Amino acid sequence: MKLFKAILIAAVLCRSALATVAVDCSVAEITSAITATSPGGTVDVPAGNCTWTTTLTVSKNVTIKGAGIGNTNITITGGTSPLLDFGTTANSRLTGFTIDLTGSITG
Repeated sequence: MKLFKAILIAAVLCRSALATVAVDCSVAEITSAITATSPGGTVDVPAGNCTWTTTLTVSKNVTIKGAGIGNTNITITGGTSPLLDFGTTANSRLTGFTIDLTGSITG
């Protein structure tokens, strides 16, 4: 029984070490959280409304998880810049966001 408890505690600690919480939904805060997250980890983004005027560059394989559609809302402005740059991070994922592209694409 003690061994089972030790394994369970270790599993919980390992899971929490893989998740990093962003302070808000801004590009700067999500970028900081990506930097602090281990490859394969998750960046949890809280509910809120943010406007992105620059590209979010994802520098490692992570899941970026918003608080749900309609809860974490991103409005994109700033012309023709891409919304996201995943580079060579083929296993990254973005989920749980509402993205408003109104006025973001020109030409």
